[in-house]
Amino acid sequence: MKSKLLILVLFLFAGIGISKAQNFSVSGTVTDAEGTPLPGATIMAKTTNKGATADFDGNYTIDDIATGETLVVSFLGFTSKE
Repeated sequence: MKSKLLILVLFLFAGIGISKAQNFSVSGTVTDAEGTPLPGATIMAKTTNKGATADFDGNYTIDDIATGETLVVSFLGFTSKE
């Protein structure tokens, strides 16, 4: 009985490790229609509080994003995009 319980607990912890492995980093560059970088643009994950601000060249990186997460990009004077 104890060995069955131990095996069950090990499988539970293995499942936690697998779900964590499905997260990744996402990076990119925010530009306008002409390709000009938009420094200071905000990039946020739609369902979490994770996000970043684009640097001087419009580049950003967000770590630990779940697979399938939608990003919302906003910048003053522009319509937000998903």
